[in-house]
Amino acid sequence: MTMSSSSTTAQENIQDTIRSKLRLLLPQQDWETTTIRQLTRLVATSDEETEQLLPLVRSIVLDMLRESHPSLIPFNQAKEFFTGLRKPLKVDRRLEEILHCGQIVPRTQVVKYLHQYIKEHQLQDPEHKNRILLDDALSRLFGEKTATFFSLNKLISPFLTVPEENEQHIVDQYVKEHLQEALLAAETSKRKRKREKDATSSHRGESLQKPLKLSSVLSQICGGAEYLSRCEVVKKIWEYIKERELQNPNDKRMIICDDLLKQLFEDKEQVNSFHISKYLSPHLQKI
Repeated sequence: MTMSSSSTTAQENIQDTIRSKLRLLLPQQDWETTTIRQLTRLVATSDEETEQLLPLVRSIVLDMLRESHPSLIPFNQAKEFFTGLRKPLKVDRRLEEILHCGQIVPRTQVVKYLHQYIKEHQLQDPEHKNRILLDDALSRLFGEKTATFFSLNKLISPFLTVPEENEQHIVDQYVKEHLQEALLAAETSKRKRKREKDATSSHRGESLQKPLKLSSVLSQICGGAEYLSRCEVVKKIWEYIKERELQNPNDKRMIICDDLLKQLFEDKEQVNSFHISKYLSPHLQKI
């Protein structure tokens, strides 16, 4: 019982320490770019500790965002976060009465409410799903009988305007109520972009390591090898160049071509070393 109580106390102390550090760090961060992992690195002392603390830091940050404490994110900074597609706009009263979407809402949310309205009122043409058969309320508002999901954005534009100065208090209230939601959406988006970037890099790396069949001239340059990856080919070419001292002594970036290299580099007398890779494709064949 004592050990369990001691363990709980230690865990609470760790949480309190992290929370204190985050209260100092969070107001200084750019919420458009900062990730939970980056915040964890700032409070951790090592890469190993970063991995251990990541779930805890994420949980604490989310709790702190729910608190909406003014010292956590200065309100001016919070308002700056609501730009672009997140920017709150004033919805024309006539459209607001139809959709019940609220008086101050970003364009993306208005579109979401509109799509929901179309679905609930079964306004899609059963034979052409992208064609919307506008009901009387929408038809009177937009001055059209039909629309497409693509044209809806254009149709709602006249009914969305920038709030006036005397309506800023409504905008401020919207920001306070939706800050956590926007930050979590941004965090999810950043993590998704990172996963896509990592997947692309991984695929590119795998492609560079994949064995390819070499042309006869490239095979001679690479010591008689018939199959090598693109990375290995570049390495062999550099070994060939250095063994024969084919770098221009006055400019090491330039390669002086002997008979074999001329066949590889389209009969050029010299070639810039940065351009080696672009000449390889005709001499490499997928297996």
